[in-house]
Amino acid sequence: MLKKFEVFVNEKKSYTPAMKKKDSRRIEDIVEKGYKISDKKGTNPDEEMIKLATTQANRIKDYDKAYNRGLAAESDNWHDVAKVFFDRAKELKINENITESNDYVLCIKDYYTFMNEYFQ
Repeated sequence: MLKKFEVFVNEKKSYTPAMKKKDSRRIEDIVEKGYKISDKKGTNPDEEMIKLATTQANRIKDYDKAYNRGLAAESDNWHDVAKVFFDRAKELKINENITESNDYVLCIKDYYTFMNEYFQ
C-alpha cells in the first residue's frame, strides 16, 4: 500500500529528490527533538512528536508541501506524525477550494485503510 503513495509522489514532476531529502530531514528533526524533550520532561515521546509536527504543519501554507511531508513521515513509519501532515494537507485543499483529484482521494482512502488495518 505504501508503494501507491510513493508512485503518486514520483509522478508529480515538481517533487524533486532534494525536496524529498528535505522532507525526510524535517521528519528526522521532529523525531529527534521529540525524544530530547521527552527525556527532559519525562513525557511520552510520541506526544511530543505530535506537538512538534502540529506546530510545523500549521506553518505550512501549501497543500503539496504538507502532503509530501506526510509521505516522508509515512515512509519512515511515523504514522501518527504522518496523519498530522495529511490532515493539514486535506485542510489546505478544502480551504483553497481546490477540486480533489481521484489520485488524492484514492491515496487518502488507502492511507486510512492502512491505518485501520495497522491499529486493529
